[in-house]
Amino acid sequence: MLTWLTLAALAAPAAPPAQEVARHTWVLQDGAQNQLVAQLRDGTVLVVDSPTSPSAQRELLSFVDALAPSRVVVLNTHHEPDAVAMNGTWLERSAEVWSSRETAALVARDGGPPANNTFREEWGKRLRFGATRVEIWHPGAGHTEDNNVVWLRGRSVLFAGDLLTNDGQLDVTERSDLTAWPSAVNNLSRYEPLLVVPGRGPAYDSALRNATPHLLRLAAQDREAVSSAPQADGRVRLWRTE
Repeated sequence: MLTWLTLAALAAPAAPPAQEVARHTWVLQDGAQNQLVAQLRDGTVLVVDSPTSPSAQRELLSFVDALAPSRVVVLNTHHEPDAVAMNGTWLERSAEVWSSRETAALVARDGGPPANNTFREEWGKRLRFGATRVEIWHPGAGHTEDNNVVWLRGRSVLFAGDLLTNDGQLDVTERSDLTAWPSAVNNLSRYEPLLVVPGRGPAYDSALRNATPHLLRLAAQDREAVSSAPQADGRVRLWRTE
């Protein structure tokens, strides 16, 4: 049985404290949505995606400040608020904010401040911080047409953003591509992570445990329900009940 619920009807719980999921690598949450913070050896603090609630934004800023970074680098995995809501704050703090050109254009279209550093989506971007390498890569359309993942090579941590979920719910928006999404998930096989951080739900140590492909199959079997579901704010949640 497929059940639908609009995002507006979801009550977001209080954000829990940061959880260290790998050495000097933490997941923070705003409701059910994950952000990643990593302290790198050269003193840089890497931040991936953004909370949207003011309280969670303050918590993230306090957490980053406590790490006393020599440099802050922020990565936007896509153009929605849960990836870019704090761009203005980071830019005011002279942080480096990175996104694909496609994401930057969509953010600007929506009236938000885009990243101040961009790359061509089809090329991806590899950043070096001393001996540490970080890759931003577009595996294909899925949750949005511009969704990217972030690979922390030395720590074998993959931040998949909303391309993957681990809370039994699939975040479908009017910009989601249910036809391309399964291929994008399959394309993540180029990585061999020890830990995967999805956009929603707990981090896990094996991609084989992830429910996203199964949820996508359910959505593909019921496309009419996907397209006709209530979308007061442009998105729905899809999950399975027994």
